[in-house]
Amino acid sequence: MGISFFNVTFSYPSRSEQAILNVPEWQIHAGEHVLIQGPSGSGKTTFLKLIAGLLRPGTGAIKILGERIDKMSNSECDFFRARNIGYVFQNFNLIPYLNVIDNIRLAAKFANTAEDYNVDNEICNLLTTLNVEKNDWELSTRYLSYGQIQRVAIARAMINRPKIIIADEPTSSLDASNKKVFLDLLMSLVIKHKISLVLVSHDQSLSSYFGRVESFSDINIMKKNSQCL
Repeated sequence: MGISFFNVTFSYPSRSEQAILNVPEWQIHAGEHVLIQGPSGSGKTTFLKLIAGLLRPGTGAIKILGERIDKMSNSECDFFRARNIGYVFQNFNLIPYLNVIDNIRLAAKFANTAEDYNVDNEICNLLTTLNVEKNDWELSTRYLSYGQIQRVAIARAMINRPKIIIADEPTSSLDASNKKVFLDLLMSLVIKHKISLVLVSHDQSLSSYFGRVESFSDINIMKKNSQCL
């Protein structure tokens, strides 16, 4: 099993008496690609942060690749996430003063993958596959076009050869053309490397890329009028 939730609830400290997530049971198999749809403010980002171990549930169990991520220490969780989970953020979150290679190399450093394979070769292979011009590799990412930023964000998520990629509204600010390019690139890589993908979005046009599409309201069993971040 790739990801499983069992009786998971979560609330932020300021709202400790009111759970904003209540997931009785949810799971995906290794290598599965799932689109989760729901409106802004419904708790999708919080859900992804629980998968990544960036937040801890109030109750319940979360297993990632067979490991109870909710039982890990902070340092264990950070290392596990760096090794196994690639994260594509809504605004991609590249470090603007670092160049392309150093943005990706930093992600590799957190996972300590240098002994597993040649990181610099892996970076070169990813950037070449993603059609990032070699002349741009040494540029600070603040100078890249939006299309290049998308590609670098995918390379950064892929650098540690993750078993799972989670993506938080990665196409929300893209026009139709850039959206298609981004999704074509992302899907080609996750299929090639047999990576599980969980992508959340309010955009219904993404459905054609996925074999499994779910409404977040069917996962998060909360009152209809509840809203979350």
